[in-house]
Amino acid sequence: MRRLVQSTLSSLDGVPKYVFASTPPARSLRAAGLVDDIELVIFPIVAGKGRRVFGDDEPVHHLELANVRGTPSGALLVSYRDARTAPAPSA
Repeated sequence: MRRLVQSTLSSLDGVPKYVFASTPPARSLRAAGLVDDIELVIFPIVAGKGRRVFGDDEPVHHLELANVRGTPSGALLVSYRDARTAPAPSA
């Protein structure tokens, strides 16, 4: 599966790719090293429990904040990029 996904994605070189995925596919793509950016929508609701985006068994991934925007409803649109592939800050 990993080879199929990598082959498919590499055939689209230079074209931005977006995946809207639930937690299991998103974890699989991250584990395969196929994710450069993560965009989360954070709603102003405390549910007490739910699915974790990142599992306890995953290695640590260092992220860099790329952008934050608020919405009229109070939700936050938060963008992170993989710190290993993030462009160096300009001087």
